[in-house]
Amino acid sequence: GVIYIKRTMMEIKEHYERLFSEHGESHLTAQYSDQESHIKRLEIICKEYNLHDKEVVDFGCGIGTLIECMKKEDQKARKYTGIEIADNIRQYCKTKYKDYNFYKSISECKSMSDVGVISGTFNNKSEQSEIFWKKTLIELSKICKEGIVLNMLSSYVDYKDENLYYIDPMIVFKFAKENIAPYVKVVNDYALKSHGYPYEFTVVMRKEI
Repeated sequence: GVIYIKRTMMEIKEHYERLFSEHGESHLTAQYSDQESHIKRLEIICKEYNLHDKEVVDFGCGIGTLIECMKKEDQKARKYTGIEIADNIRQYCKTKYKDYNFYKSISECKSMSDVGVISGTFNNKSEQSEIFWKKTLIELSKICKEGIVLNMLSSYVDYKDENLYYIDPMIVFKFAKENIAPYVKVVNDYALKSHGYPYEFTVVMRKEI
């Protein structure tokens, strides 16, 4: 099992490195169809969990779009750490955002933060998808004092792409309640495009309120 995760993560790493080489600073690097939906899902995260003056860990940070979204929402993190497995994307972020730290894995984070953010990171399907998101939440929870906010693709959709990972929001809710935090909120009352279908959901996990 563990060996397969490493191989799968290597494939995902190479996949995103290839996308960045082709598209650079674009929503296409993050594998989103358009910039509008890419920004919208991050706006939902900022709305549901105010990141102002928080120490934030952005898991699967990509080209750092959350940083730009927080600026737009007038939310300035006290500390920002990006986790990005793709080497060329991580190097790009280090060059563009010199005031922030960027690491390859959660294990490289040597200090505690307040909140973990995960946006779109679990959307690629693999045989180990379930192990990947559960393992990540547990690891991230260990370094996040307040909680975690994430989005995933909902199984309640009118169309499924065979390369993407869809999940029943209640499975994530149950896992979060039992393993991460007592205060859990599932948000599914939004669409990423006007008059669109609510094909993803956001989960807010708070250890205290």
